[in-house]
Amino acid sequence: MTTSQVTPAYRDNIIQFPQQTPSYLRQWRNKLINQIDETMHEAEEQNIHVSTQTYNNIKDLVASLPDTLLFLPSVGLESDGGLLLEWYKPSVSPRIFSVIVKDNTTVYALLKEDGVLGNNGVASFSQETKELIVNIYLKKHFIRDTTHGYHSIAR
Repeated sequence: MTTSQVTPAYRDNIIQFPQQTPSYLRQWRNKLINQIDETMHEAEEQNIHVSTQTYNNIKDLVASLPDTLLFLPSVGLESDGGLLLEWYKPSVSPRIFSVIVKDNTTVYALLKEDGVLGNNGVASFSQETKELIVNIYLKKHFIRDTTHGYHSIAR
């Protein structure tokens, strides 16, 4: 299935923003979605098959990201058809957090400033995995804490 067959249906049915969502929030999400679509076109050009499940799961992860995200991830393509989101936090103690989604598998890793691997894991793509990524990894380094508590991801 090509990107042109998947993208419109996904956008029409999944990525919905409430009327009260500020335009700047819609803009960063739309920018990220457009980068994923561009990556899908690159995959087609390179004859790398990215499954519909991979495409839909990475978009689902993007839709789950909280509005208080401080840094946008870069989007990448893995040679096996996985899609990558990678956050980089430039600071006194830089951090890199990577998430690769391939079909129903999610691989995640946190790299610390000295290059030593922080935490990593492999899990099935699920609501619990999305919550782990947001509440444990992204919240600590890449999300503005406006609640003094953990963010919950609405389904």
